[in-house]
Amino acid sequence: EGSYVKAIDAMEVIAKRWPKYWPNVEGVLNALALRPESFTEMDARFGTNTVLRSLVITSLAKTDSTLVPAQQLLVQWSAQGIASLENLINLVTIRLIAQGQYAEAYSMFLQTRTATDSDRSGYVNNGTFSYLPSGNIFDWTIRPQAGVDVEIVNGIARALGADSTGSTVTDKHVPSALSIRFLDNPIRFRNVSQLVRLPAGSYRLAVSYKAISLVMPKPLKVGISCYQGKSDLGTISFEGGYIDQEQIYVDFEVPTESCELQQLFVYNDPLPMSWQNRYAGVLLVRRIAITSLGR
Repeated sequence: EGSYVKAIDAMEVIAKRWPKYWPNVEGVLNALALRPESFTEMDARFGTNTVLRSLVITSLAKTDSTLVPAQQLLVQWSAQGIASLENLINLVTIRLIAQGQYAEAYSMFLQTRTATDSDRSGYVNNGTFSYLPSGNIFDWTIRPQAGVDVEIVNGIARALGADSTGSTVTDKHVPSALSIRFLDNPIRFRNVSQLVRLPAGSYRLAVSYKAISLVMPKPLKVGISCYQGKSDLGTISFEGGYIDQEQIYVDFEVPTESCELQQLFVYNDPLPMSWQNRYAGVLLVRRIAITSLGR
């Protein structure tokens, strides 16, 4: 009947009183989200209730045509200071990327960062590893794996291994770092990654790190590639042994086509999973940064 606000009333009541019937009516959201008057009501009514927020965004994210309204709601709720949106933001981000809407996904990520994220500026988010990952694909993704311990350490003094003399090394000077501790096992590693969005142009990828008794049959590397097509853009290799405060860099070009989104990752080249190919020691990655060369 065109009574869109009354439809919002009914959906709110159903969601609060009889949530098991929500799947029977969630299809109505597709029509409501695309009309200004009912979208405004959705923004006002559903943002303040945790259950309603989850139901509405999860339903909108199922349909390609309502991904953008889902994005808009999350941006507006974030601007209003509504907390605990991370899981919903991450869900919509992944769906937007799956549909090739890279600009929309990255824009939502930037617009929904909180005030405490203000020092995470630059092309690499949290490049100094000062915060735990948010779960967003534009933040660090760290996957656990047998044979290696990977974590973000922040201002924690701890035993890191032995130096060349056999003495225990404790790092008390690194305020934050990505710690990769190999447990003397063969390993295929590609467990740390982040999506970035760089316009076409020239860039420098720089890494600061510390190695402690690091044994690597093949070097561990930081690489950047195009997300579409996986074309390699640049690679940096870490040195083994004991290295303190090393900084290395590589210059690379982002092409004008088929590279709207890029992936940054830490990895090693494939090698046989033989006991002879064991990785041991600790790698502390203190900073990963990308800067424009302006040419």
